[in-house]
Amino acid sequence: LYTGGEIFVRKDFLDIYGYAKKTGFLITLFTNATLVDKATAEYLSTWRPFSIEVSIYGCTAETHDRVTGVAGSFDRTMAGVRLLMEVGLRPMLKTMVLKTNSHEVWDLKHFVEEDLGLEFRFDAMINPRVDSSLAPLSMRLSPEEVVELDLKEPNRRKEWVKFCDHFNGPVRHPEDGPELYVCGGSHNAFAIDASGGLSTCVIWHGDKYDLRKGSFKQGWEAFLLEVSRKKLTRRTKCVACELRSLCGMCPANGVLECGNAEEPVDFLCQVAHLRAYAFEIPISSHGECEYCPGGTKFKEVMEKAERLTQAH
Repeated sequence: LYTGGEIFVRKDFLDIYGYAKKTGFLITLFTNATLVDKATAEYLSTWRPFSIEVSIYGCTAETHDRVTGVAGSFDRTMAGVRLLMEVGLRPMLKTMVLKTNSHEVWDLKHFVEEDLGLEFRFDAMINPRVDSSLAPLSMRLSPEEVVELDLKEPNRRKEWVKFCDHFNGPVRHPEDGPELYVCGGSHNAFAIDASGGLSTCVIWHGDKYDLRKGSFKQGWEAFLLEVSRKKLTRRTKCVACELRSLCGMCPANGVLECGNAEEPVDFLCQVAHLRAYAFEIPISSHGECEYCPGGTKFKEVMEKAERLTQAH
């Protein structure tokens, strides 16, 4: 997966991409398509990526450009999308649902799926910046609004339930204690930044292995192996929780939002429990949790779940 920033800002991106493609990688591209010209589209049609995902933030220039802060960016994105379609590529269009564009999400879905005939996806789970600035969270929807989006889209709700049926279950830990990394980071996934820093994932901004001073083999088999074996130092409500598939809590999220890899992110916890109650997914006991029966916020979250299910 190549992502940014914007990947096509690099003048040598197609050289990098072409090398990886000819080496045999299955490649996904994340782009806003504003810098996709005819030559780029034709090159990609010859050396086809596994998939291309294009970010779009509204179905009108007014809304999209308000989010990006760049006048004319909607028209440039759509021009790039159409160039890709003209050469036989079918990008998947996606959006982050924010306070500034949530009013257009269903019109955007119709525009992408019906008018363009392309696949559409949305997500409302906004993270802090990688420097731990919480500024982006001012644009984040409330947990209730996030779950309302799920309920308004029947297929989305069905997929969440199916996903949980597959992944939810008793949390099993090694005999020597619970591991910090229960996600794929450092186990079967990694990220490399533009400076050659190898880490667990794209939102991790802690210690990294410098690939300019050592090999990938050393980074993967020594540095990330050590990271993957890190143990929890304390027992939180997350340790035995079966709702992680509805939540997304991970060490990187803990650091970004709470300054601590092991600290539960309240927003994620609330969304997970609200989804479970709204979708009628059983919640097993997992320690002292304010959103479970007997917890200080249980009544509040149940009232929200009831309002949501009655409305949909």
